[in-house]
Amino acid sequence: MSEPGFLLEEALLDANIREFGHTISLICPLETGGKITADEAFALIKKTWKELKGSRKSLLADDKRPGHPEI
Repeated sequence: MSEPGFLLEEALLDANIREFGHTISLICPLETGGKITADEAFALIKKTWKELKGSRKSLLADDKRPGHPEI
């Protein structure tokens, strides 16, 4: 049984946030090491951010509780 106020959707969003961080931690050294350009890194980070934002919107679409601000 889940804790009061803890939703499966929140657990999925947490996993997506962790994946976002991991992806960014891979993109940054690629740019720093010259494997991709700064513009390519920015585009990848922007795409990853939009995916995270979309997952939050779909997972917590009906969640209007305080403490859950828009991203």
